[in-house]
Amino acid sequence: MALGTMDSDSSAILKKISKYLTEEFNVEALILCGSRYVGDYKKHSDWDVKAFVRNPQDISRHKQPPRLDGIDLECTFHSIHTHFSWEEFGLKLRFSGIVFDNEEQSAKRVRDQAHSEYAKGPKKWSAYYALGRIERVKRYEQKFRDCLESNNHHELFQRIAWHFLENTYTWWYGVRGEWEPRPQQIFEDIKKRDPQFYSYLEIIFTSTNNEQKVAAFRDLHKYFFASEEFQKIIQDD
Repeated sequence: MALGTMDSDSSAILKKISKYLTEEFNVEALILCGSRYVGDYKKHSDWDVKAFVRNPQDISRHKQPPRLDGIDLECTFHSIHTHFSWEEFGLKLRFSGIVFDNEEQSAKRVRDQAHSEYAKGPKKWSAYYALGRIERVKRYEQKFRDCLESNNHHELFQRIAWHFLENTYTWWYGVRGEWEPRPQQIFEDIKKRDPQFYSYLEIIFTSTNNEQKVAAFRDLHKYFFASEEFQKIIQDD
């Protein structure tokens, strides 16, 4: 969704945010990211913005971070001289638009640099890295079983949550050399493109039975490592 096609209510809120950040924090350039830019936001979705200021050190002098009554504002500050880096921006600028810019075109420069990096795609998996995932999964599965046998369900919950969020569907996109879609789209995308993989994710995410969750992880790992995409990496490298 282009910023110019926003509905009147959203446009009014964005103008209020812009005015507030300009007056209170001397913001010179602003980028809107995420669902509020794309247009698939929900009623209580936040306003995720990247604000560029001349003196970032001045921000710490404020008693509190940016806050507007009735608006969930997620704002990070960056120097007007900054350049794109993965540590500072990550994938946030993939879906973004410039709200306003300064004479130096700070927002445009960073956004253009970001999209130049994104166009290269994720780092290609090597056979060494892929085979390392097999060994890593062996350790995960052993720890899952240890937690089950000792009835240590608190630790099991933590380990399952971490592995599910950090690895499972991230790996699915990784072996394909693709960036993950936005969070709102991931599960529907996998469900459409790989129903079997999705079925394991669904059990892990929805089941209240820990043994069932661990079994689903085992089946998911076995399925994933046998997949054509994974096998191609370890055979062609």
